[in-house]
Amino acid sequence: TSDGMIYMATIIDLTERRQAEDALLLQRAYTDSLVETTQAIVLVLELDATIRYFNPYMEQLSGYQLEEVKGKSWFNLFIQGDDVDEVRQIFMQSISDLPETSHINRIITKNGRQRMIEWHNKTLTDLHGEITGVLATGMDVTDRLRDEEILRQSEEKFRLLFESSSDGICVLDMKGNFIDFNRIFHELIGYSKEELMELGQISAVNSPEAAEVFIRRMSELDRFGQARFESMYKKKFGTVIPVEVNARLIHFENRKVILATIRDITARKHLEMELAKHRHSLEELVNARTYELSKANKQLEKEINERLQAEETTREMAMFPENNPAPVLRMDRNGTVDMANQAAKQLCEGKIIEGTPIFSLCPELSRHDFEELFHSGKKIFQFETTQHDRNYIFSLLADPATGHAYSYGADITQIKQLEGQIRQSQKMDAVGQLAGGIAHDFNSLLGVILGFGDMMRDDIPVGNPLRENLEEIMIAGNRAKELVNELMDFSRPDKNHRQQLQLGKVVEESVRMLRASLPASINIHSSIRNTEDTVMANGSQIRQVLMNLGINAGDAIGNQMGEIRIELDRVQVDDELAAQHKVSTGPYLKLTVSDNGSGMSEGTMMRIFEPFFTTKAVGKGTGLGLAVVHGIIKGHHGFITLDSQTGKGSSFYVYLPVAEQQQNHA
Repeated sequence: TSDGMIYMATIIDLTERRQAEDALLLQRAYTDSLVETTQAIVLVLELDATIRYFNPYMEQLSGYQLEEVKGKSWFNLFIQGDDVDEVRQIFMQSISDLPETSHINRIITKNGRQRMIEWHNKTLTDLHGEITGVLATGMDVTDRLRDEEILRQSEEKFRLLFESSSDGICVLDMKGNFIDFNRIFHELIGYSKEELMELGQISAVNSPEAAEVFIRRMSELDRFGQARFESMYKKKFGTVIPVEVNARLIHFENRKVILATIRDITARKHLEMELAKHRHSLEELVNARTYELSKANKQLEKEINERLQAEETTREMAMFPENNPAPVLRMDRNGTVDMANQAAKQLCEGKIIEGTPIFSLCPELSRHDFEELFHSGKKIFQFETTQHDRNYIFSLLADPATGHAYSYGADITQIKQLEGQIRQSQKMDAVGQLAGGIAHDFNSLLGVILGFGDMMRDDIPVGNPLRENLEEIMIAGNRAKELVNELMDFSRPDKNHRQQLQLGKVVEESVRMLRASLPASINIHSSIRNTEDTVMANGSQIRQVLMNLGINAGDAIGNQMGEIRIELDRVQVDDELAAQHKVSTGPYLKLTVSDNGSGMSEGTMMRIFEPFFTTKAVGKGTGLGLAVVHGIIKGHHGFITLDSQTGKGSSFYVYLPVAEQQQNHA
């Protein structure tokens, strides 16, 4: 910086950390969902054995709501007096000696009932490894313990419970041989009781891929006295099903045996697969959204950079004349150019103009007028000049104190062209008025000719050769009268009067008028496929549209042999086309005027409806014809489109809405 200070900044890419945080949030939501829905107790105790949290299953089991017991002593609420010391000792071991312990004890519910819970305790630690509490997960084993007690007391009661269980139960010796099993078990596997006894071992129903898991779990059972795991059982006819096995070592008939409860978890596995699928879809959605945000961020950075560059460019153009798109020159008192910007050099086709007198570059500027700027006190002098078919106006400003004069140029070519076009348009208006007057006078003369022709025809008998000649004169006179009437109608200033017109008839009249206006080398083919539908329109203006389009088509063909096609159809404008041209949907009459003339380039098509734009030679056109056509059609709530290609002709399509009564009738 200007005061000598150096600033340093560190930029850290947080993308991976944000992704990791999002993943943790998803994992936490998934874990919370499992805790809230699991059919097991989840309990968190503080170091002083006060309750921090337990899940909805514990609320259902105990009858307490979490908010009732949060912060209260676990021992005072749930542990019976005789069990407090033992349970407290186990709790102290959990937070001091062992990271994970398991035990079974009684709890007292809110309504005074006792439940036996099998606990698995695990210490909770903070980021520094300090123990902050105990996480205990518990299963209500009250019924299981009661069953075991009943089994020990009575074989008869054991059998009753054994057979009435909703899960499959089997009793195995330590080698895995069947001792007994209940009905649910052999129905689950699909074998009869005799067939299972003949198979002999539980390993016979394990699927091949589950055999290794079974061996490992039997070893665990032998060490810890219990094991819970999932396995795959093969049914009688080869179907493999997933099962959950809960095995315990018990004493039965004075020997140690395995009591295994088997539950079919096919439905649960399907649910887990669906959950996994939804989780995967959610991950893909998150990843896709992350990619979209990253892409949008890059686009925003790009737009900001482009805007900054544009602002910098604007500042540079304002600060430096060199970047001025208009020619700027500086001269000394003698009129010699000593400085010029790039635009001025390009105007002189890149020549070195420093040291060249301004009078040789711009002959329209006299030396006398230039010197007067320094002596007469005149501050500004303007003159026009032509450079390479472009018109420029230069403003001279003298600074007697420095002895320099400054010249600022502006391209006024388009302004000059517009002035010429306006003058040409005024001429055309005058010619139009004159043509209307002549047509009126000529119509009067035709009236006299036709009147006397009628009287002569009455005097000449039928069959006389003179009568036939007179008939031809009358036909030509009536034809001339029709043309004059159309010309007078065309020139009448009734632009604001609209009525229901049968567009087909107007087109037919205009085609007749066009035939008289175009050279014989151009054929006009008309196809009026709709003569009944009407439009709310000004007849004179519609004729003007047809005449302009037809004459332009003739000009495009020129002196060559050519063809103009004029067609009229009823079409339906749909939502897409209506929205594109900002009109209403519904039935329209489509007028097509096409030719096989010279066609247009894309650049010409883009500007064809601009006022004063013309491709004709100077004096041949005003550039207003198609602009007027466009304005008339828009004023009639319609629109016009164009299709053209250089060398292949042009087609103009005029759409006018069908009158409302016609729409209702349709």
